[in-house]
Amino acid sequence: MQNKRYTRLADQERESISRGLAQHKSIRQIAKELNRFPSIISREIRRNIGKSGYRAFSASRRAKVMVETNVQIARIKIHFQ
Repeated sequence: MQNKRYTRLADQERESISRGLAQHKSIRQIAKELNRFPSIISREIRRNIGKSGYRAFSASRRAKVMVETNVQIARIKIHFQ
C-alpha cells in the first residue's frame, strides 16, 4: 500500500469505484486496483451511497462542495482570531 500522506480521491478513482461495485467486486479488490487502503474505499462508499447506489458523479460533486465549505469555514476562523 501507500507510505505517503493521504490524498483525496480523484474523479477517475471514484469512477473506478463505481465500476467496480457495478461488477460486484469486493472493496478489497477495488482498493488493491487503486493502490488505496480498503478503509478509504469503504468510507467513500458509505459517505456517498444514495437511493440508487454509489454514483461517481454525485460523489465527486459532494466532495467538491465539502472542500469549498471547509475552506470558507477556515477563512472565517482566521478572520475572527
